[in-house]
Amino acid sequence: MNNISTKPLLLPIIIFGLLLIVAIFTEWQYDEAWTYTCIEDISVSKIIRYVDFNIANNHILNSLYFCCIQSLGVKNVLVYRIISLLMYWVYIIYVNNLLEANSQEKTNLLYKATLYLLPVISFFTLGRGYSIALAGLVMSLCHYKCYLQHSSANVLLGFVISGCISSISIFSFCIPFIAMLAMLVVMRFKELLNVRTIAILCITLPVLFYIYRMGQIINVADANIVGGESFIKNGTLSSIITFMCLYDYLPYKVFIVLKIAYVVTLVLAIAFLVIRKQWKIEFSIILVSFLLMIITHYALGAKYPFYRSVCYIPLLLYIGIATLDKKGVLLLPHVATVVLIGGINLFLLLKVALSPNTYDALKYTYERHGKILILNKYDPNIHLFNQLYFDNKIPYIQLENYEEDSLFYKLTDSVDYIICEKNKLNYQNKQQSFKMVYEYPFYAFYVRK
Repeated sequence: MNNISTKPLLLPIIIFGLLLIVAIFTEWQYDEAWTYTCIEDISVSKIIRYVDFNIANNHILNSLYFCCIQSLGVKNVLVYRIISLLMYWVYIIYVNNLLEANSQEKTNLLYKATLYLLPVISFFTLGRGYSIALAGLVMSLCHYKCYLQHSSANVLLGFVISGCISSISIFSFCIPFIAMLAMLVVMRFKELLNVRTIAILCITLPVLFYIYRMGQIINVADANIVGGESFIKNGTLSSIITFMCLYDYLPYKVFIVLKIAYVVTLVLAIAFLVIRKQWKIEFSIILVSFLLMIITHYALGAKYPFYRSVCYIPLLLYIGIATLDKKGVLLLPHVATVVLIGGINLFLLLKVALSPNTYDALKYTYERHGKILILNKYDPNIHLFNQLYFDNKIPYIQLENYEEDSLFYKLTDSVDYIICEKNKLNYQNKQQSFKMVYEYPFYAFYVRK
């Protein structure tokens, strides 16, 4: 295998600096707070066996890291995100190696920027399992392609170990790993028939069995698992486009504009690939992954994965595009659109990180000793912040279901502080009694006048 390139590049360093700012200043996010509170007072054995914490939010490697840090009494959220920040550099190093080793022409900065700025980079700022899964995936892909060239047992071992780590970190990432394994067996069957390579490949068996068994537990225990019964419409494919176009973070009209631009330019890019007969092994991995999703859905009753659970699909797609031997003008509009989306995503991450947040609202409430704070949404951050920073001295009510509007409006008469959707207080003229103090991307903090 080519030596892994560690030559620093200006753009990744700048991006990392911005991601570090995001990681430092962004408050505990929903899933991070959920993980922290769920693993309190449970053993490592129970975490591994998905006992008590038996939902998809239990990203096993991340949960074990949280458990270790939590046992030391650490409260600073940045410490819980250190692994993710480190994984950014693993990701960048192996992405660069793929770009340098697998393209006959030098990859220009625009194509590199698609991989440096993909929306998945937000996971490198959070204490979640996705950062390890993404880094592990590009590591396994790098070793996989290297093995096809050199057939080294050591490289095969690197492929298997990194693929297993990626799969355990986020169970849905076992799909591209299994796809690569299947393709490898088909392409190099006779070559793999020796004791050493068989022993290496057998490492995957207990790992995949563990994922299967824990996946069964999650499917039963977690009714809100991200997934569904459709592959195309309102399914896996459409969710990938929705994820790439930042549906959760943009005004709807802006999202639609980006979605149209993304889809139209993607069709042009695919047309170029078909007409020019341009093909990379990453595209094959994507197609086999899709086939595996369909097979497991019908054979095992698995849900089709949605949104971030299949964020490896755009990653593989743009690695393939960036390493094409011949790039045409029809690719440029799509590549530019992806870079634009990535830039918008990074801007939004910074905006949220540097804006007032839920902690600020709780601190405001705590310092003024007001009456009960009410929220018309369930948010584990409230419980966590109250416990970590305010000695559980902030009385609050959380309404878990949005259909409880009548109760919400009734309770507003007896509270001093409210966190709710913007303009929600306009109904029943409640806004006359409150003023907005902080505004979040989708919510606002109000105090009684």
